[in-house]
Amino acid sequence: MRIIAIDTATAAACAAIAAVKDGKAGLLGHFTLTVGLTHSQRFLPLTEALLASCDLRLQDMDAISVTIGPGSFTGLRIGMATAKAWAQALSLPVIAVKTTDALAWANSWQGLTCPLLDARKGEVYCALYHRSEEIWPTQAMPPADLAVRLAKLGEDIRLCGDGAEIYLPQIAELLGDKVSLAPPTSRFAAAQSAALYGLEVLQRGGQTVSAQDLEPFYLRSSSAEVKKK
Repeated sequence: MRIIAIDTATAAACAAIAAVKDGKAGLLGHFTLTVGLTHSQRFLPLTEALLASCDLRLQDMDAISVTIGPGSFTGLRIGMATAKAWAQALSLPVIAVKTTDALAWANSWQGLTCPLLDARKGEVYCALYHRSEEIWPTQAMPPADLAVRLAKLGEDIRLCGDGAEIYLPQIAELLGDKVSLAPPTSRFAAAQSAALYGLEVLQRGGQTVSAQDLEPFYLRSSSAEVKKK
């Protein structure tokens, strides 16, 4: 059983392949680029290189896992369009994973984990988890408001995602040494955990969607939609 996972929701473009071998699930490989939002140029070559490095083809996959947001509208469209095209062409099921869920699973530790995405316009997309359990639902808010809410908890918190390093100084003003950054090796690791989660879904016969039913998870309207209104 094999699955390919893709994540283009943030400034990091990620892809991963996971498989079940001898009854155990594990990663076969993963590539991550954090060179900026140029996913339209770099993402497909990245996935092709990953497949080639694993000596596999898309036809060898049993499903596709994709992060559905929140995140960059342009980035999400690229990832969703890619997943839809592959799923439709190969008749593969899709596992839809929230970006914040995938980041939290990849960065789980003994304290609280706060996936933090740069939403621009003076806001962040964020959520709060204890291990894999969601404590706060995914939402958009100003980073100053997030810092106040986190400080009230009085607990150790680890930040991950593409907004973690950007907003760490502002949050640390209130939390001090109770807030830290996730390691660089896992800070953007949404595709890796989405791949392993996808395998778990397939193994237990969990919910998948078709290419036609795959929908993004948006928390607010795009700039174009706002202007139109």
